[in-house]
Amino acid sequence: MNTIFKIIFLVISISLFSSCAAQKGNTQKIPEKIILKALTRGNFENISIINNKYTYKSPSSSKSYILNTKNKQDLNAIISKINLETITTLKAPSEKRLYDGAMNTHILIKLDQKEYTSANFDHDNPPKTLKDLVDLLRNLAQQ
Repeated sequence: MNTIFKIIFLVISISLFSSCAAQKGNTQKIPEKIILKALTRGNFENISIINNKYTYKSPSSSKSYILNTKNKQDLNAIISKINLETITTLKAPSEKRLYDGAMNTHILIKLDQKEYTSANFDHDNPPKTLKDLVDLLRNLAQQ
């Protein structure tokens, strides 16, 4: 009887460990697509990362390049900290976009064939949860 309990315990332990490892691996995947769109009257900024290709467009600039390993690691580290299921409900800390005081911005992230779109926010003042991601996406344009 004691042996049966040990076997059952072992099977359950392995199952739980495998499940946790699979979930952790899921958050470590690089998204298939990340798109930041910002728009206001007379100005825009579009940033996309699709299949490791970074593209930046604004009225005065346009660039495109393949992300290097460090860029991918930085991006992955930031995204793994974000609960993607809740980004649609994030409250913007300011509302200047409502009267053209800031560009109206949102982010779309596609991971494992599922798309997550953030609530709209002011381009210069994203929700705290998305700030690091927005900063990284904008800073990549400087490379």
